[in-house]
Amino acid sequence: MMLLEWLEQTESGATLGRSHSRTVTTVQLGNERCELRGGSTRAGVRAYLARALERRGDFSVVQSTKGVFHRVSLGDSLERIPGFYLYTSTVHDHAQVIASIDGGPFDMIDLHLKFNQALAHLHATGHQRLRAYPAPADLGLRFNVLLAEDMADEDEAWHARPVWRWDGGTRIGDLMIGPSTPVSEIARAMIADAEDTGIGTDWAYARWYAEVVAAADALRSVPRLEGGWRLLEGIPLKPPPPPRRGGAGLDDIRSRTEAAVPPRPAATGGSTPAVDLVTNTLHPLVAAFDDMGECFGLFAVVTGTVYSRAAHGGWSRVAAVDSRLARATMIAVTSRFIELFDHMQHIGRRPSQAQALQTRARVRVQGLSWDRRSSLSQTGDSAGREWAGAGVSTYFGERAGGCLECPLEH
Repeated sequence: MMLLEWLEQTESGATLGRSHSRTVTTVQLGNERCELRGGSTRAGVRAYLARALERRGDFSVVQSTKGVFHRVSLGDSLERIPGFYLYTSTVHDHAQVIASIDGGPFDMIDLHLKFNQALAHLHATGHQRLRAYPAPADLGLRFNVLLAEDMADEDEAWHARPVWRWDGGTRIGDLMIGPSTPVSEIARAMIADAEDTGIGTDWAYARWYAEVVAAADALRSVPRLEGGWRLLEGIPLKPPPPPRRGGAGLDDIRSRTEAAVPPRPAATGGSTPAVDLVTNTLHPLVAAFDDMGECFGLFAVVTGTVYSRAAHGGWSRVAAVDSRLARATMIAVTSRFIELFDHMQHIGRRPSQAQALQTRARVRVQGLSWDRRSSLSQTGDSAGREWAGAGVSTYFGERAGGCLECPLEH
């Protein structure tokens, strides 16, 4: 029975379930298994449904009345929903976003992609002396924002004073970062307390970095600085040299008002193709499905090298071709499907061919087709091809526990 039906069939004073210690139903939110406990009131259920139907904000873990970070809230704020008792099965150390309004996961990959998008936004608004420093650290990947003059030497940059330093959480000051957080707000928060906000002109670097971010979004892979820039194993990304100062080049005489116009990368984030930063051509990402219609792998071909999606969320070079590929069904997919693939691997399941088709909604592929006989082939259709589908919101509804953008089921 859905929550809306429960509201219609009950009277004032009714509670959902008899005991707060018992679970009424479970639902998957991102990578979290959540339990709706008994004792939820009509007012609490009504407040939850109102927020769900407004479709604003994200699912977050907040502090319970007992001070434990396992209570789930929905919306723009981190306040509990009084009378609605939804809890994560695991206890967290602090308040944080766990899923988008559609129930999609929000993990460290998504957070780092947001940081990179925010820095690209700052470049587009005139702060082109800012540089990302996503270097490996003891507990994962750090993300600092430095000034260009402090990035001349990669080793020395480790000790440089950052414009902004990520503290490992999902907040910048009072701003909680989640799937619905505008990139412009993250960008403003990054430089809010900076003495030098990196105002300056370096359009060559801004365009290069925008392409890196576009490719990272398409591949759902985090760029890192480790003996040079890396996005995929074995393919170094070389940024352009710094501009000459004091000359009469275009980079020196552009007005700062022009910086309000974002640099246009060769491919935009969220589309199926990934930017090959070496030859500047586009290759689709493809999912391979077996005879049962289940996905057994994601593949990307860049500069003639085949990469497969790894269990930890990155990409690794394919040493030997999987024999199943000869008889597999190949479907070009988007970064949304990569997100779903990562999530379902986390819970021990595999996405279906139908889900791949559903997640291709409103994606334009510029002149590309998949030819099983000759790997990737390029067509002459410069106008592109429109892919149709049912929309991303539907595939999250197929998870155990019911659809998350509407009422919970029990």
